[in-house]
Amino acid sequence: MFLKFHGSPNSPQTFNYAEIIALNKSRPPTDQLELIPESGLLKHHCCFEKCPDYLVNQATESDKIFNRRHGLFAHFKWYFMPSHLYIPGFHVLFKSYAGKHRHLPPDEFVEA
Repeated sequence: MFLKFHGSPNSPQTFNYAEIIALNKSRPPTDQLELIPESGLLKHHCCFEKCPDYLVNQATESDKIFNRRHGLFAHFKWYFMPSHLYIPGFHVLFKSYAGKHRHLPPDEFVEA
C-alpha cells in the first residue's frame, strides 16, 4: 500500500520559498512548512501528493528539540526496505541536473 503513494511513477513535489510562504499563511503557527532549499523538499512533511499524509507534520518532539528528521524517515521506512535504497543527496543532485538540462525536451532529458 505504501508504494502505491510513494513508489514509481510518483515523485515528490518540490517547492520554492514563494510557495512555502503562501502555504504557511493558511497553516497554524505550530505547523509551518520548512523548506530545504538545496532539494526543494520539506524538512518534516511528506511531499508526495497522493500520500494520505501529504503535508502532514511527521516531526517528533525529539526532532523539534534536537533538529532531526527521524519522524519523516520513520514515515518513509517502507520505501527504504526491502529493496529500495536511500541515496543521500539524490534530490539535490537531481535538482542540479534538471537545472542544467532545462532546455531539453522531456524525451531527450531522460536520455541526457
